[in-house]
Amino acid sequence: MGELISRKGDLRQIAMELLYRLGGLRGPKIGEIFRIGYTSVSQERIRLRERILSERRIREVINLIERKL
Repeated sequence: MGELISRKGDLRQIAMELLYRLGGLRGPKIGEIFRIGYTSVSQERIRLRERILSERRIREVINLIERKL
């Protein structure tokens, strides 16, 4: 999976998205986990969703993680 991730923030964004979608957590709780505000969580998730549409490697990583869960 490491070869699919080039930016340090990629895994952080993916983790936030998966906590939201699969973990049932919402912005304030995710923000608490990552020590950021809930609005930052929202912005990171928006950026990731935009990248999912345009970057195949991000989709591949998310699909791989979801399959392993």
